Amino acid sequence: MSSKKFSFSYHSSLATWSLVSNKFKNEECPSKLELCSARDDISKYQKLNATIVGISVDSLFALGKFREEQKLPFDLLSDFNKDVATKYDSLYEQFPKFGLKGVTKRSAFVIDKQGVVKYAEVLADASKVPDFDKIKEALENCGQ
Repeated sequence: MSSKKFSFSYHSSLATWSLVSNKFKNEECPSKLELCSARDDISKYQKLNATIVGISVDSLFALGKFREEQKLPFDLLSDFNKDVATKYDSLYEQFPKFGLKGVTKRSAFVIDKQGVVKYAEVLADASKVPDFDKIKEALENCGQ
């Protein structure tokens, strides 16, 4: 578990997801499944006093279109310069499947009101999604 501080203006617990890319938008795309799962469970996260924010290295325009298409009720932030991905060790040196650089690992972080990371999951396998039950458990613990 990291003790890194996260500077953010939201005042409640925070669950964030770093996307590999939303350019691969088929129905089984892990990024799409991950964010749509969060969308579909939004009331559960609200009851936990959590704010969901998706962070991606994609452009503002791509994220805006994706958010609109998927009717996501939370913000998607662009980390186009890869500053956040680098600080949170969520950046592949080289994406294994295609040899690309600048691709983020699928990641989830729960950050408490004081900005302390309470849960971190960084997945090397881009076909996997974070453990939503563990994320919810971490959010419950933030409220205690």
